Amino acid sequence: MSHQPSAPRLPKSQNQRFSSTRLQIAITLVFISAIFTVAAMMPSVTTVVRAVTPTVLHFHGNSHDSGGSPPAPCTGDGRADIVNCAGPFLTASGIFDTAPAASWFVANPALNGTSARNIYDPNWIWNSGPTRLGGEMTVDFWASCGACGGGAGNADWTITVWRDGVLGYSERVRATPDLPNVPKLLSAKLFLPEIIAAQNIVLTIDPAFIDSQNNTRIYYDSQSACPGTVPGTLGPCDSKVTMPVLATGEPVPTPTPTGAGVTYLKGGINFSPNVPLHAPATVRDGEPSLRVDKFGNTYVAGIRGVPAGCDLWYFDLRPTVNGQPNPMYDPNMRNPIYRGQPDAFTGEAEPSLLADGGGDVDLAVTFPASATEDPNAPPTLAFTSLALANISVAKSTDRGITFQKNPAGNITGGIPGDDRQWFEAVGSNNVYIFYRTLAPAVSMIQRSTDGGFTFGPARTAGPIGQAGYIDVHKATGTVYISGSTGQVCVGTPLTPT
Repeated sequence: MSHQPSAPRLPKSQNQRFSSTRLQIAITLVFISAIFTVAAMMPSVTTVVRAVTPTVLHFHGNSHDSGGSPPAPCTGDGRADIVNCAGPFLTASGIFDTAPAASWFVANPALNGTSARNIYDPNWIWNSGPTRLGGEMTVDFWASCGACGGGAGNADWTITVWRDGVLGYSERVRATPDLPNVPKLLSAKLFLPEIIAAQNIVLTIDPAFIDSQNNTRIYYDSQSACPGTVPGTLGPCDSKVTMPVLATGEPVPTPTPTGAGVTYLKGGINFSPNVPLHAPATVRDGEPSLRVDKFGNTYVAGIRGVPAGCDLWYFDLRPTVNGQPNPMYDPNMRNPIYRGQPDAFTGEAEPSLLADGGGDVDLAVTFPASATEDPNAPPTLAFTSLALANISVAKSTDRGITFQKNPAGNITGGIPGDDRQWFEAVGSNNVYIFYRTLAPAVSMIQRSTDGGFTFGPARTAGPIGQAGYIDVHKATGTVYISGSTGQVCVGTPLTPT
């Protein structure tokens, strides 16, 4: 496995007055003297002069462009031009083709590539040579999609910057055309960390939704208006990106806080009253885990201790089901439904004093791409329980009513004798487990591609102390783990989602 606002200045009191003019002058002179003294004591600061300004690059790849070895003309079909002319390109040229606009067509956003240059994710290459990026990048692109806009659905895009074939930065943004199949000039701003390339930069704009963004097109490189635009739209059909190119030695800019439209209120956050959760054959549960899936299915688990196992409860926080009000909607979490013990040797709903775990518990819920829930196929609930010898796992596809159990858990690809496991999911089926070995305490990370039922070979970030937590970036698949040593380790799987 391989974003502080400055504090507001306090206004000077309007009642501050000095009765003595001499005193005012004296204080002013002392203050000025202090300024010059401090300035003289400060070390000299090298002034960095920009050698390069933010660079506007236009999307190119129509019949007037060529590339590759030997050079061959481009066709205006983005997918084909990956092969035909080693394009499409990002260039500084503002001269566009007289032909109709070039385009990149995505019939099915579910198909994704795993590299910078591929035929699935719309991408453009800037043969930049040695280049250093950092700061605000703006992407303005003409796009349409089959079922987005006009109340039909939203459009999200995963915008990625690659450097020399290696992932540099990725972020998911929302920009939706007004009408289905009608191109609109969309815009997105991203703040890039420092990205250094030796040869090239690749920009990817990948449609995210597999329903509303089927039959997506991104248009570029024509003196005429983009095909299918609202009547009266003028050319050119020009998609472009403003790259934040940094001079050598120039510090990476700091994002300017915008507040993101947040209104801060005094008094903190209000929570609903506590509700006790009761389980049979025990007086208490500890060290709970809480997970809520994207639709509102909510799960709470707690441990009894080894070998007594864990308990699970379900809350229904879905306001609607199938577009209709949900009669079971429980916004204040007053009605817990006991689901039993997922790690019990007996059936989940049968009282048990023995179970395959109970030392630690964690849950994860998957993230299907659909914007609406199939009531008969909710996101998968993955469950893990710490036993004496290993970490047992299970998964449920019916909101925790029944589980498929795998007592072997992490052993198949990992190491027995473990402690403090954490779970996190990404996409529809991928689940990551993070834990540490006992002695020496070494981090271990494994991935499941079947919803948390079986796990592949373990990878390690080395000794990082007690296992802290794991999180996975939902757009890029980047995995983050932390340990009690204060380290945060980052890895990107070869096939992240």
